[in-house]
Amino acid sequence: EMCIRDSSIKKKGSSALTIFGTSQLQREEMVALLNEYYMMLPQDNRDRLGIGIQQQEEIRAKLPPPETFENPIVNRRKPVELQSRLQLFKAEYMEHYLQRQSSGQRDQPVIKMCQLVDKSLDEGVNLEDFDLSDCDPPLNDQRISVIVDVLHQVNNTVGDPEQFSENIYPKSLNLEQPINEKITN
Repeated sequence: EMCIRDSSIKKKGSSALTIFGTSQLQREEMVALLNEYYMMLPQDNRDRLGIGIQQQEEIRAKLPPPETFENPIVNRRKPVELQSRLQLFKAEYMEHYLQRQSSGQRDQPVIKMCQLVDKSLDEGVNLEDFDLSDCDPPLNDQRISVIVDVLHQVNNTVGDPEQFSENIYPKSLNLEQPINEKITN
């Protein structure tokens, strides 16, 4: 329905949506845009929703062909946030500690582990040697367990082989930590 000051669109049921525009042209453009949007819906959806459109043939003639909106475009690569298993490990590892901190725990990630991951990513090489010796603070069972759990989780994550590179190949592991000696006087 078109009124002098505003436009009303009757919806299925008793309510109506009122569109206010600063000019008659603006109101007409808003209604035309809604009609074009609704014309892109399949006919059965429009019938089910009770959407009636006047001048359907004129509107249909202005719209691009429906094939334009078919999904997916053949052989189009999907956008990916993480491109490698090592990036996924880093994201999951840091997320683990962020969740622990948000629940009030003061545990922190192993800095040396983060440095190993960053160095491998920066240099574009595989992470093969896990040298976690002489960590500060020293490694404990809980920190080692977190690293192993996240590695296991990441290893079981399926990624698109065309877009997700494998770059974690453990060959060596060094967990040597300094011995805490008590000095007595």
